[in-house]
Amino acid sequence: PGQVGEGNVYRPEDRENFTLLLAAVRAELAALAEVHRRPYLLTIAAGVDSTYLAHVEMEQVHPLLDFINLM
Repeated sequence: PGQVGEGNVYRPEDRENFTLLLAAVRAELAALAEVHRRPYLLTIAAGVDSTYLAHVEMEQVHPLLDFINLM
């Protein structure tokens, strides 16, 4: 989120919005898990460079995730 790239539209609020998006998806998956009585995983593929980490609230994001795949 929030990084320059060909065709990418990004804004300063993307960092916070990414966290909010993952929290909303996590809440929906938790509700589905209750209904269907099965777990649903939430994962991301994440960059390992400082540029990526500067654009993600990793301290708030990682508790929402089941796995983080490092790229």
